[in-house]
Amino acid sequence: MTEADTRANSGPLPAQVMVENIQVERSSRNVRIARFLNELGFIRELNEGVSRIFSSMEQSMLAKSEYRDTNSIVRLTLKNKVSIIEKPFTSPFSSKLKNSGQRSLKFQKTS
Repeated sequence: MTEADTRANSGPLPAQVMVENIQVERSSRNVRIARFLNELGFIRELNEGVSRIFSSMEQSMLAKSEYRDTNSIVRLTLKNKVSIIEKPFTSPFSSKLKNSGQRSLKFQKTS
């Protein structure tokens, strides 16, 4: 993936789904196809893919996915921007180091 990857899907979001509630609102554009895919075991529930995208991006320490709904086209942008997470770290050798004590290290995940 480059710095950002955008996918577009023609057609508007279903009536009750908005960009602001896309993670929690369950809906399908075509209920028959969704039901058929569920019966075949390809999907477990409606909106499963959206939840999976958000959790996978978070687990990979990447920026949140961005949805845009403009002119009857839904766009999803995935950013390959690594989040920096600071975690407290205490070294077993800290007592021997100058300024011993708790340290803060920055972990950065790269692709």
